[in-house]
Order: sequence, then structure tokens, then C-alpha cells
Amino acid sequence: EGIISSVWNGISFPITLNAFIRNWIDLHRIPTRTLLKTLACFCNVEAAEYSVMHREKLLELSRDEGEYLDYVWRPKRSVLEIIRDFQPTLKFDLDRLLQVFSPIKPRQFSIANDNEEFVELLIAVFKEEMPLGRGFREGLCSKWISSGAISRELNFVTFTHGSIKHNLLKNTIFLFASGTGVAPLRSLIQRYGRDEG
Repeated sequence: EGIISSVWNGISFPITLNAFIRNWIDLHRIPTRTLLKTLACFCNVEAAEYSVMHREKLLELSRDEGEYLDYVWRPKRSVLEIIRDFQPTLKFDLDRLLQVFSPIKPRQFSIANDNEEFVELLIAVFKEEMPLGRGFREGLCSKWISSGAISRELNFVTFTHGSIKHNLLKNTIFLFASGTGVAPLRSLIQRYGRDEG
């Protein structure tokens, strides 16, 4: 219980299984071979006549790198798809979910403006087409933010000071960045423009 409570720090118990899955674990990530081996331990071999084969297949995927690459990695199968593929053999209750999965990792973003009243973030929305016509794979956090849910469901935000100091802007400087790396540079330019104006 001590290990579970430290890993899942921040959850208010009691919690429904639906709320736990929706808010605390990422079932859309690609499972590791270690996770597949763990899932094999949670197979109910009496669930169906093919359940023993399910357990053996999960163990094979965890041991054989080639099989893992072909079945999981290249087609980018998610944890959720693996769980669906191995039904009704894989069954979870909240206790098992706490043992098998780890919490969603916090995301870090750079503030892209210099304003004390509101915050602007520059975020790349990840979306790629999956092989075999299985739809799209989307970034967990960027999909949530682009859906507008951030205005309704944001639980908490932590701000930390960045490493770029304002006094670096005394002379002419060159700023280089790619992708979302331009966010902190944008805020520096805004501050520099305001201070000089």
C-alpha cells in the first residue's frame, strides 16, 4: 500500500474506475515489452477456451523482439488496443490497474508571452495516421488542450522560473529555435520591446 500511495500521490480516494482511467492513466501509449509481460500475469486463463493462448502470446511478445516490433511497435498499437485484442482474457479492477500502470506524466510548456494577466502557450498538436488504416494516433495532452477542455477541466498548474535571464537582452542578440522552442523567445521579445518602448 505504501508503494501504491507514493506512486499515485494526488488521487482522491475513493474514485470510480471510469474517472481513474479517464484522468490518471494513458492507455493510448505504446506498451513496452515489460508491460506486456506484466499483462500476461493478469490473464484469466479460465475466461475462454483460447485464454491460455492469449497468455502465451503476451509472453511471446514480451520475449521476442521481432514479434514485438511486428505486432506492437511498427503498427503503433496502443495499450488500449492490446487490452481489446486480448479480451475476455484480460480483466482489470482498480487494484490491478494501480499495480500495472503508472500515472500520466506531467507536461511542461514554455510561456510564450510577457503578460501578468494571462498566459499564452505555444503547443504543437501531435496527430499522425496509424498504419493499416486504424485511424489517427494523437498526443494525449495536445488533443485534450485543442478540444477546449482546458477551459473546463484544468485541475492544477505549477509555474517554475525559466533559465533565461532578462539582463541578457542588453545588446544585440540572435535567437535561434525550432518548433515550440520559439515560445520562450517570443516572451523575451515582447518584454524587450516593452522595456525599450
